[in-house]
Amino acid sequence: MPKDYSFLANLINEDVYYIQSEPDKFSQEKSATDLANSEEVNTKDEVKNIDFTGQNLKKILVLVDEQHQQFLNPADEAFLKKVLQAVKVDLNDIALINMAGITREKMNDLKIFPHELRLCFIEKMPDALQEQGLNRYQNALHQGKKVLWCDPLGSISDNREMKVKLWQQLKLLFNK
Repeated sequence: MPKDYSFLANLINEDVYYIQSEPDKFSQEKSATDLANSEEVNTKDEVKNIDFTGQNLKKILVLVDEQHQQFLNPADEAFLKKVLQAVKVDLNDIALINMAGITREKMNDLKIFPHELRLCFIEKMPDALQEQGLNRYQNALHQGKKVLWCDPLGSISDNREMKVKLWQQLKLLFNK
């Protein structure tokens, strides 16, 4: 007798994405504890002037611009967690920086922040990052780093079309 899953429509009221599981490339290289102990210290030492949260275990820099917040408001943080979970990443794997707290002097430190992928959830790309020609929701390669520029998290979380655009680009970045 086939199982009836029709009741799930009553339980789940948000978008659901299926992600095929495949071995985590990063965990094969080093264990999470080794990364946490060595690379977190290196990251903090390299960019002493920039306040960020996360351990940057997977070298993913996430930029936001949240006025009157240290990093993110609770609703945007919850949405970011969902986005990251969809690509099997968590808050320890990233370095989250609030651009509202970055002065012009610190912008040079931001350019050398150790990362391989930069996810920008900001309204306007800062001129100091010299990323002219980037289009929203379009993956790009800039100075050897992958970059994805999107609308702010709050705007995306309230708009299905933006969520789909973001998801399409994340699938390409994370080979999903």
